[in-house]
Amino acid sequence: MDVLSARQPATAEIAGWSKEHLREHIMRAVLIYARRRRGILHGLSDNQIRCLIEAITRRAERAVQKQVGKFDNGGRATTWIGAIAIREAMHAFEPSGKARPHGNTNGMSDQPDIPTLPASTWSEIYLC
Repeated sequence: MDVLSARQPATAEIAGWSKEHLREHIMRAVLIYARRRRGILHGLSDNQIRCLIEAITRRAERAVQKQVGKFDNGGRATTWIGAIAIREAMHAFEPSGKARPHGNTNGMSDQPDIPTLPASTWSEIYLC
């Protein structure tokens, strides 16, 4: 057992949840955000979407583990975990630049084109 894990509770101990329950909660938050930004997923295969969601979920799980000492194991833990998952999803889905308007002459589109996804997101899609 390394020193870091000796000082902090295991991820599964957060809010008294099992590791599987924690993962489901994180994945649910990521899927909700992905559904809201579904224009980004247009053109990706089901396997690519699954790989991307899995990669974001793993990244969010690591971020939760790093923040585990800040949880009070109560109602706030649920909020913290969801917020961390959404933050990780936002980083993966936010484009590096605004997309061109899709028939909208009033400004930039809120839904970026697929090629504007960050390179790190594409690498996670294709490495799966």
